[in-house]
Amino acid sequence: MNRFLGRVAILVALGAMVELARPLAWSVVLLASVYVLFSLLSAAGYLHAWLRYPGLPKSLLDQETENFPPSARPENFRWNRAKKEQSPFGWEDQKPSEPATGELLKSLWEALQNSQWDKALVWAEKLVHARPEDAFGYAAMAWSLNQLGRHREALQPAQKACELAPEDPIGHAALAWAWGGTGRFDLALEPARKVASLRQQEALAWEMLVWILGNLGQYSEAANAARQALRLRPGWPTAHYNLGLALLKTGDWEGAWEQCETLQKLDPQLAQQLMTELKHANRDWGF
Repeated sequence: MNRFLGRVAILVALGAMVELARPLAWSVVLLASVYVLFSLLSAAGYLHAWLRYPGLPKSLLDQETENFPPSARPENFRWNRAKKEQSPFGWEDQKPSEPATGELLKSLWEALQNSQWDKALVWAEKLVHARPEDAFGYAAMAWSLNQLGRHREALQPAQKACELAPEDPIGHAALAWAWGGTGRFDLALEPARKVASLRQQEALAWEMLVWILGNLGQYSEAANAARQALRLRPGWPTAHYNLGLALLKTGDWEGAWEQCETLQKLDPQLAQQLMTELKHANRDWGF
């Protein structure tokens, strides 16, 4: 009798174990199914990208994207900050005229043109001291501070330049850059629009506006500003990149890919970065 009861107890225990194990087994099956499904979706996304971009270079298609920042980060929208060969909104028009400050203006102008920002800052401060009502000295001081990464310090001289010469684009450009450099793109927008209205034929002015609009999430307007920059300066890699990024943000995949193809010929590094953004969007949107 005891042996019979023992066998019954064993059978009952085994039955209970089976019943308890059954949900676990189903969980394992479910997890395995989800894994297989995601693997198939990933493969489909890869195939989708390959079919969508038939000219996609293999080096870009195979590139790991995890090491790159997502496109939502502000630094992805670029602005060429008046390199040595570019004219920063017209300070070449500042002609040494008065004997007392002619040498100051000449030295400041040369420092600005040669991108010697520390020297330019010294000369700008001297010019402000000599001619406190001259907007150019304040604008040059703000521009130099921006170039040195001292954006908060640049705010006050930039605002002073705008007050003294409201129709001079240099002060407004310096102010927009200073606000943007501090992350206050909302405050940078108005002076940037002012620069674009004063210098409608200056590609750099439109590209500054792209930088600010892009960081404010106003992608359609950023794309239009980038097109203006390219109309004035065809083949500018920075403008092509920003246009592609703005188009991607508006959901225009084909337009973004066209910019990527153009960049392959102009600047392969920027093309690679834009392609990374396309791949991120593919992943984030479930393709």
